Formats: sequence, structure tokens, C-alpha cells
Amino acid sequence: MRLSYLLVLILAPLLGATQPLAHKSLESEIVCESLPIQGEVPSWIEGTFYRNGPAKFEAGGESVNHWFDGLAMLHAFALKNGKVSYTNQFLRSSNYTEMMEHNSINFSGFAQDPCRVHFQHSQIHNANVNVAKIAEEYVALTEFPLPVRFDPHTLETLGVLDYADQLPHEQCFESAHPHVEADESIINYLIEFGRETIYHIYRISPGTNTRTSLAKIPVTNPSYMHSFSQTERYLIFVEYPFTVNPLDLIQKTKPYISNFKWEPEKGSRLLVVDKKTGELVKTLHTQPFFSFHHINAFEKEDQIILDLISYDSPAVIQDLYLDAKSSHTKHRVSRLTLDLSVETVTMELLSDVEMELPRINDNFDGKGYQYVYGYDVNALYKLNTADKTHKKWSEERCLPSEPVFIPSPHGQEEDDGVVLSVILDEKSASSFLLILDAHTFEEVSRARVPHHIPAGLHGQFYR
Repeated sequence: MRLSYLLVLILAPLLGATQPLAHKSLESEIVCESLPIQGEVPSWIEGTFYRNGPAKFEAGGESVNHWFDGLAMLHAFALKNGKVSYTNQFLRSSNYTEMMEHNSINFSGFAQDPCRVHFQHSQIHNANVNVAKIAEEYVALTEFPLPVRFDPHTLETLGVLDYADQLPHEQCFESAHPHVEADESIINYLIEFGRETIYHIYRISPGTNTRTSLAKIPVTNPSYMHSFSQTERYLIFVEYPFTVNPLDLIQKTKPYISNFKWEPEKGSRLLVVDKKTGELVKTLHTQPFFSFHHINAFEKEDQIILDLISYDSPAVIQDLYLDAKSSHTKHRVSRLTLDLSVETVTMELLSDVEMELPRINDNFDGKGYQYVYGYDVNALYKLNTADKTHKKWSEERCLPSEPVFIPSPHGQEEDDGVVLSVILDEKSASSFLLILDAHTFEEVSRARVPHHIPAGLHGQFYR
């Protein structure tokens, strides 16, 4: 069992177009001390923007089956004094070592044949989904529970981050989208598969690598939940009717994702957990749907407002196989209203703008908010959730990636800051870091990289 996820709705097939360059392997690892810049990089932006995603898909004349199984590559854009440097490096995972040494694809994965595995217990997983900081360590994340440490300057792989606790670290699935609290503690969850299958919700205190159990919720057939939401008092998990029999995973007779079944007649279930006590305070039910990414949630009197990107079914996963024909699985920005007093859930369309990989100003995580930033294969969007208007950035034959909001250090408004996105420019077969004014959504500057960067997944900015 390995990553999966999620997410990579970043791809062209998902959004209705075939973009060969977006799926082309990147072989080179480089260091650029200073990238050429068009425009002016604001002097207040000082830190490093890390990106993660699949970057190599072939070996020995064959290819991985699914986008999510491409080998992880880290990218780092360091911004200081108006200048931008860049470096990239493959994560030296067990999958990477296997592929390089044998010039073949003999590892299990999200959609790879589990019988074709040399490393029965890989020590370093192909963490190609996200990045985070845990106990002052920079780590790459996948949906396996042991993050992979890397050097924040060189991107050299340093090995796994071993948690100092007794929570499961084998035969389990862990979200690659942890929430970071104002005090820098981390909240996340994992699914333990076994005789008894359990949702473990945990907290990591600042500066430690110890996961402290917050709640344990037994479940018969767990759902594929790529992300979750929080408010100031609650954690909200949405169980889509895309579930798995844990015994099927343990037997390892099929690729990981092929074990999950879509059963819409069961509807979706929402679990509301008290953040302080760990109590499961409400279990609510609503219509069947699927989602990779939650946007945000907040409390309003006796209600929880939950925004996410929804799909009618998990068919989007099939769209992301590398041999899939171009298709367009419709997705939407949806708002769920959970009324805790009468135990009802209503679902409405928040906007008809089709976007994925949504990001917000993280200072508003779990609170009332107004703006969400997202992308589709040809454009970046800023959506105003209050009046449902939106702003758009696009350029001919330019393919954006996840937009990441960076707040201005002295900003007063929610959208005081910039938005960063790595753009794949098909015209020049190269990529550039785009900086947008988050308020106006107009270009501020761009820094060009000397090679293309394949369509990626998630990234974070650290000062």
C-alpha cells in the first residue's frame, strides 16, 4: 500500500486536455543560484517555496500505470532580497533505488501490481504528495505514515522521520494534508487496517515527533478520505461511499486503489469530533459524492459551514491513469451546511468555477473566510465566497499548478499578500515561478527555470 491520493487533479487528462509536456519525465537535477526575473519580486518575500510531485514515469521501456505512482521530485525556490534561486532533486526513495538499479518498474504503488514488488517493506516511501515541517524537520509526505526527511537547502534525502510513539506505522494510511494550529501543533489522522480497523486522530505538539492520540473511531469498511477540515472547536471527516474491505488490502492481490468500491446507495457520512476531548459528537448523513480536497470550515451559531471540491463519483481517479483518454470529470466548489441542532446536512453549489487544489490564507483555517485560490489546467482563479465573483489569470499555452497564498507581514486584509504558482510554459518547454498580487490577481513578476517541471501536486512556503 502506498500513496494514492489524491490529488493530482492537476493533470491535464482530468480537466479535459492532453498536455504531453506535463507528463514528460524530468531527468535533470540542477542548482541555479539566480533565476532570470521579469518584473520585480517584492522585497518582503523572504523564504523558500517547496514543491512536490511525480517527475519520472518510465524505466526499461515501460511506464508506471498511474500519475500518482511517478517518482517523487522536490523543487525549492528560495526568495530573498528580490532574487530567486532554484534547485531540484529526486527523493531517494526505495522505489527510486529500485527503478535506477534494475532499470525496471518492480514496485507496488497506488495503481501498480502488488505482485511486482522487490522491497516487501520499503524503508523510504515514494513521498510525492506534499511537504511539511515536523519537529523542525522538513519532510516529504505521501499517504504512508512515515514522512521522509530532506535537507531544506540541498533537498538531499535524509531518511524517514521515526515517530516517538506507539501509534501504528505499518499497514495504515495517513493523510498528507495535516492541519497546523496557531501554536504550531499539528493535527492529522491515520487509518489502521487489521482485525480491527480504526480511524486514529492525533496531535503533534510543537517541536516534537510524538503523536498523541486524540480519538479512536472503529470502522468496518473505511473510506478513502484524502483530506479533512477543522473549525475552532471541531474536526470534520467526510466518509464518501468509496470504501474498502481491510482484508482485501492485507491480502495484496490487487493494486491499492483497485480494492476500493463505489457504493453510492450508502450515501456519505460526516463525523464531527470535538478537538479538545476527542468525543465523536455527531454523525450526520448526506447524499453520495466524492472529494479529494476540503477548502475550509467554520462555525456559525449551531452550524458548521464546510466548503470543498466535490465530484459526483471517484471516476476522476480513472482519468489519471497515464493511458487514459482525455476526459473531463466535472467538479464543483460546494458548500455543506451541517446543522448540529437538528442533525441535518444541506449541500449547495458555491460557484460554477471549476477549480482544484484549493488554497486559502492559512491564518483563516477553521475560521470564517472570504477567498479561495484554485487552478484548472489553463488558468488560476481567486473566488470570493461572499459574493461568488471570481478573478482569473491565464496565458496562452501556460499550465498552472496549485496556487499558494503568502500573507504580507503587515497585511490588514485577508487577501493582503501574494500567490505563488509554478507555471509550465509549453511555448518554451520550460517552467517559471509566477507571483501574483493576491488582491488584484495581476502578475507582479516571474522567475524562469531552465527546464520544464512536470505537473506537480502540493507545496508549502516557509520563512
